Amino acid sequence: MGCGQTKFKPHYIQNYELVELFGGPMNEEKTEFKPKKQLLLEQKQIFDDMRFIEKATSFHLDRIEVFMNEGLCCGIGVTFNLDGLVFNKNHKGTKLPKTSYELQLAQNENIEFIQVNYSDEGIHDIILKSNLGNMLVMDDEYGNDGDLQTVEYNLGDDHDALIGFKGMADDYITKLSFYKATRVDAPISQLRTQATRKKQPMRLSSNIDGVSGEEDDDAGLNHTKSPPKMRTAGQQRYQKPILEDI
Repeated sequence: MGCGQTKFKPHYIQNYELVELFGGPMNEEKTEFKPKKQLLLEQKQIFDDMRFIEKATSFHLDRIEVFMNEGLCCGIGVTFNLDGLVFNKNHKGTKLPKTSYELQLAQNENIEFIQVNYSDEGIHDIILKSNLGNMLVMDDEYGNDGDLQTVEYNLGDDHDALIGFKGMADDYITKLSFYKATRVDAPISQLRTQATRKKQPMRLSSNIDGVSGEEDDDAGLNHTKSPPKMRTAGQQRYQKPILEDI
């Protein structure tokens, strides 16, 4: 008898959708003529996590890291578990990061809330919150004299989760969007709705606690700048082979 192949259970249904965060849409119609040299440069600046995700039967986002340089986002780092193998990928601009903020996710944990504060200069702040209440919150010392614009998405209401990113990086991140998908543990009625839904503008809302700056609001939340090295017994994960920078 031959050896059976390991079957990996999917975490999400394949209703992937790209949602814009900053800098304009990533899938623009090519109506403007651009020199070949400029097109090649822009192609090198584009990063897209879907090229890893779409090849896997089962995938999970294990880590998100945000790189900052003097108050602006200059990179996004991710770690994926793809069919049992762990892949690290850092999407960085030419500016070297001076600070980074990291959030590690357990196997039963998903990002269900994201907020981005930005200006014409770039992305100044990113806030993430998981379904278990863990958060990535920045405390960067660089302020901003001008008014910031804010975009936020609460994915938990639709049983969706953030599963990856697509964007462009020059010196800093110049465009940023994220992929979302519906979790397989969503109610059956919700899965049917999501599997047949048409793309519509998302409702902007927030159920996030503890962003106002009041100390009592942060009770029970893990603000992760340097994530703990050890997890509780219920969160221990098998250490799989790591392949750097695919």
